[in-house]
Amino acid sequence: MADPNLQLTSQAVLHAVMDNVGAFIYIKDLEGRYLYANKKVQELFCAPLIEIQGKTDEAFFDLEISNELREVDRKVMESGQVQECEERNYVKESDEIRTYWSVKKPLFDDSGEIIGMFGISTDITDRKRIERELHEQNEFLNIVMNNVESSIYMIDQDNKLRYANQRLAERFEIAEGRHHGTSIKKLLDDEAYQLITDNNQRVFESRKAARFKEKVKNADGEDTIFWSVKVPHTLATGEEVIIGLSTDMTETFALQEKLKRQSSEDDLTGLYNRRYFFEEGEKQLVEAKHQQEPSCMLVLDLDRFKEINDEHGHPAGDEALTQVARLLSEEVRKTDLLARVGGEEFALFLPNTEANVATELAEKLRQCIQENPVQIKPGTHTQLTISVGVYTDPVSQTPFSDIYHEADSQLYEAKKQGRNRVASRSA
Repeated sequence: MADPNLQLTSQAVLHAVMDNVGAFIYIKDLEGRYLYANKKVQELFCAPLIEIQGKTDEAFFDLEISNELREVDRKVMESGQVQECEERNYVKESDEIRTYWSVKKPLFDDSGEIIGMFGISTDITDRKRIERELHEQNEFLNIVMNNVESSIYMIDQDNKLRYANQRLAERFEIAEGRHHGTSIKKLLDDEAYQLITDNNQRVFESRKAARFKEKVKNADGEDTIFWSVKVPHTLATGEEVIIGLSTDMTETFALQEKLKRQSSEDDLTGLYNRRYFFEEGEKQLVEAKHQQEPSCMLVLDLDRFKEINDEHGHPAGDEALTQVARLLSEEVRKTDLLARVGGEEFALFLPNTEANVATELAEKLRQCIQENPVQIKPGTHTQLTISVGVYTDPVSQTPFSDIYHEADSQLYEAKKQGRNRVASRSA
């Protein structure tokens, strides 16, 4: 005969387990009346077990809102099949709708007849809320990332894509959903691949966010300039990746270059302007002084230029200046600094150049202008001449502005000597 004390102990243990399992456990008869409800159910209904027993769900739920609760119970007891489903119930006592994941099974008597059902329901309201919020956040992020003008991507240490937004997929014609695992080598020209993988490696090694200017050829072979921001990130798996955002800045950089040129170039001739000439000349002179190298300055002026403007008009004068600038540019070295510094006046700074070389170049330029009549308007050519002043500082100790003025003084000396000639002096 079983020990009654042992049975009581077993029942107490069973009740303790059911009251602390963290789920709602209940038993109902065929009429839907509660026969048992564990502690979680009692707390939900704000009633002790004795007040719950014998009552149906109408006493605790608004079944007009939570009708699926009754329907699921009916299916279990009519079909004898287990039902696993998500239920949304309106709890009267707390005046709120809660969501549960429920497993409900039929109860049978010894003859196999269904006499009721028991169920275990887990409150997943908070989880569903978090899932919904995460879904909304993901949906928001997807809308943003797929509608920004920038390419957004995740790339691993093998330079394979883990994520690509719609903009990047369209740019490189990647089929939707096919970007994962795609090597960027398949998408880029060789030069761009080398540049970008080198930049990626810097980010992986430094473990710091970085910004880069990256050039990629488009489908037409034209250069596209991107400004890329790359941030290192560690995935939950421990893998190291880069999250990047690359914005097409081709037009912006082109505009910057244009503005830079406009700030340094003479609008008419395309040579450097006076401001840039003096700024850059100062820098070059500092280097020459440090190396104790000679520096030379040439100041050139068109002779009797006013007569061209008076006789043929200012457009003809502008054309003459443009062609003279072209002739001078063809004769100087790439390292020389040539500029239009005034109306018909030009200047040429020659770093690391001896006096005799500068004087020879000045004479060469004078002859070039004299021997090449310029077309100032259709069918009309005119012969021009220039006067040139040359000044040399053997060790580049003279301030740049003083070197210029010394050469300018030699220019006026050449003018006084009859024009179309070179006058020179050394420090």
